[in-house]
Amino acid sequence: MVAVTDIYGAAVRDHNASWEWTPPDLADMRARRDGVLSRGLPYLVACRGDLVIGFAYLGPFRLRRAYDWSLENSVYVNPEAQGLGAGRELMTTLIDWAEANDYRQMLAVIGDGAGGASVPFHRRLGFIEAGTIPHMGWKAGAWRDLVLMYRSLGPGDTQPPRHRLDADS
Repeated sequence: MVAVTDIYGAAVRDHNASWEWTPPDLADMRARRDGVLSRGLPYLVACRGDLVIGFAYLGPFRLRRAYDWSLENSVYVNPEAQGLGAGRELMTTLIDWAEANDYRQMLAVIGDGAGGASVPFHRRLGFIEAGTIPHMGWKAGAWRDLVLMYRSLGPGDTQPPRHRLDADS
């Protein structure tokens, strides 16, 4: 978890992908990971040899029942390892897992705006831009745009989900 904490800390300090202002410590990063895993969702780490070069996970998009089939992705790769395919490998694994578990939409909430690497990265993985909310957050001395992207999973909206339905749906 130390390497994951370092990768995320650099994203917080040096980039606009995360809108946190202060990097979380190791205990907080462990708690976040445990929160993802306690929901039965994947939390992945990419390694090259013994070196951790990236991580990714899925979380609920929102907590209301109607969103139960939608997930939000997060992916971070050490800048020195970008271009080696770790981000694509992590995201492809998350997409495959989500489809196998009957999720229907994956959302990317992109804080580095249209000018960063995240939009083209997600586009190459089949994500579609849903819109941009200009000046949504203040970070590093400037207003930042938020880009929302989505990707339909499996049969998408062409049929109802197979499971997790109950009387209060």
